[in-house]
Amino acid sequence: MPLCVDLDGTLIFSDTLVELVCRAMKVAPWVLFLLPFWLLRGRAYLKNQLAKRFSQYVNKLPFNEKLIKFLQQEKSRGRKIYLATACEETLAKKIASQLEGLFDDVFGTTQALNLKSKNKAIFLSEKFGENAFAYAGNDSADIAVWNKSAEMVFVNANNSVKKIAKKQNPQKPFVVFDKEKRSFTFLRTIRIHQWAKNVLIFVPLLLSHNFLCAEKLLHSVLAFIAFGLCASATYIINDLLDLENDRAHHKKKFRPIPAGEISIFTLLAVIIVFFAVAFLLTISISKILLAMLVMYTIATLMYSFKLKKLIIIDIILLAFLYIFRLFFGAEATTTPVSHWLATFATFVFLSLGAVKRYVEILKTKETSTTKLSGRGYSVEDASIVANIGVSSGLISILTYMIYINYGAEQLYGDPNILFLGSFPLLYFILKIWIKASRKEVNDDPIVHAIKTKENYVLFLLFVLIFIIAKPII
Repeated sequence: MPLCVDLDGTLIFSDTLVELVCRAMKVAPWVLFLLPFWLLRGRAYLKNQLAKRFSQYVNKLPFNEKLIKFLQQEKSRGRKIYLATACEETLAKKIASQLEGLFDDVFGTTQALNLKSKNKAIFLSEKFGENAFAYAGNDSADIAVWNKSAEMVFVNANNSVKKIAKKQNPQKPFVVFDKEKRSFTFLRTIRIHQWAKNVLIFVPLLLSHNFLCAEKLLHSVLAFIAFGLCASATYIINDLLDLENDRAHHKKKFRPIPAGEISIFTLLAVIIVFFAVAFLLTISISKILLAMLVMYTIATLMYSFKLKKLIIIDIILLAFLYIFRLFFGAEATTTPVSHWLATFATFVFLSLGAVKRYVEILKTKETSTTKLSGRGYSVEDASIVANIGVSSGLISILTYMIYINYGAEQLYGDPNILFLGSFPLLYFILKIWIKASRKEVNDDPIVHAIKTKENYVLFLLFVLIFIIAKPII
């Protein structure tokens, strides 16, 4: 009996229509305004127009290896296997060609027919005969096809879909292929660990020694939550735009979005909700804070679309996005940021931004390529990026030491004690660069810093030095 296999959500852990829209957003965002007009002419027409313009950019997809292994076993036994999908047919054939010789034929959506649900059921029944084929699918649209098939193959189908299909076809045999579920998928998707960066929002209030004011502390907390939600939404957008590069990356390909662990339709809802809550929280504090959040969103999207491909500019923008958190926290609590703090933070985060790129360049050296995927750097740039990073880190320490002599007298009873704080800072900067050169740092230095236990000791030591320096409250 021939086995017909669905593509979206079944053979791949993704949806080709959404994949095409993501490519359109990145390559030609203006096309998004045409989508409603194409949709008015039918889903088949919409898919055809998107595939005609952007299918060449869809080259890496998260295949269901468990299902493919089963299909290869069935093929070796002489079984005929067909790909039957609502995906536009030329794109479906391109995807099927990556699995050399697995499929005997490919049936997809054409301009005349959207091959989905009842349309697919009728098509396959006419092709093979009713109850004369097996079908592998994953969602409610496939129930109509299972009703016409002789055998049901559930692939990553949720319990309600399986329950309805079994109820309507109680006598039919079925096979289940469930995807292995990984823990904390949603938290990993919104990159909850990146919220650690947002602690910078509290820094202006703490350094002003006005942290006992309940109203200012509340505003800091609300700003922290708002910024975290907004940043998570932009991370999701960045991952959607960078699917091809992330899937080519040795580690990023395991993130939930590139790996297809979470529905892109779900992500679109998350983006809307996160932005809405973030904007409501900030406007409850001040309109200026809302404007700053919009500015941050625009800057991160510009980074995602274009600026991360430009050498040096990308590192400077990364530093700016870190520093922006300081000014965001300052605005939330009406606390000014001194030029000392701004200067120190600029060079610290320029150094950490350089670490991020330096590690990526070293990883690229291990492959046969000479260019960093999706970035403007080549392997020859490793030494200059390291020089930028190390020197920036040392300049930040120098700024801190000059501040002790010229800016700390009015805020601390014994400001000379603060000099001891330069040693934990020096250790942190120099150690992370040595570990980066040894390829012992994660692609994100902030993640590495959070996971390194000794950094918590350094932080507590730094706080203790500030307490001993007798801050004037």
